[in-house]
Amino acid sequence: MPKSQSVRHAADILVANYISTQQAAAVLAREPGSPVTQAIKIWGDDEAPFKNLISAKTHLARRWRAIMRRLLANLEPDLTGQTVYRGWSFANARQRAEFMRPITEQGFFVNTRVGMSATKSFAISTSTPFLNSHGAIWEIRAPRKGRNLEPIFAAIGAKYPEQREVVFPRGSRFGLLEPPTKLKVVRDGQILRVPYFIFEEA
Repeated sequence: MPKSQSVRHAADILVANYISTQQAAAVLAREPGSPVTQAIKIWGDDEAPFKNLISAKTHLARRWRAIMRRLLANLEPDLTGQTVYRGWSFANARQRAEFMRPITEQGFFVNTRVGMSATKSFAISTSTPFLNSHGAIWEIRAPRKGRNLEPIFAAIGAKYPEQREVVFPRGSRFGLLEPPTKLKVVRDGQILRVPYFIFEEA
């Protein structure tokens, strides 16, 4: 296992390797005005700027993704192997089917975005912000490349540190272990029946 490198400033996180998330949290908390701190706080706040920047083709969006890509690459992965979950929301069942079809046919999924969020909490993955009636739940077993951003979000004052977020960098690959089943979720007096997928990180 590589040895964690020490960093003194937020900008160092973009050039050092294998930085512990605890150390990164302390450094970022000391420099709230750093572009690095501001970039990761946008992710942690999970509001309109983040939803636009994650896929937009503007210069600002590309710059933000470049910072996040380097930051995620340089943080040490969470090697606890703790199962994590991801809730999906789709506009309708057809959109869900179109997204999931190649995954079920090929038996794997590769993350092509700068990062893919998941949570250590099953309850959070099925809550309203992450799952709707047309959504799906992923269980990801034996993760090895996810970055545990929970201590960072708590240290920098992001709005939702309680989401216990783990982020998988671009290129992370997940193998589908078995055909999806149906999961019943009771929420606000309503019953949602959504597909439940079990993956293992490849």
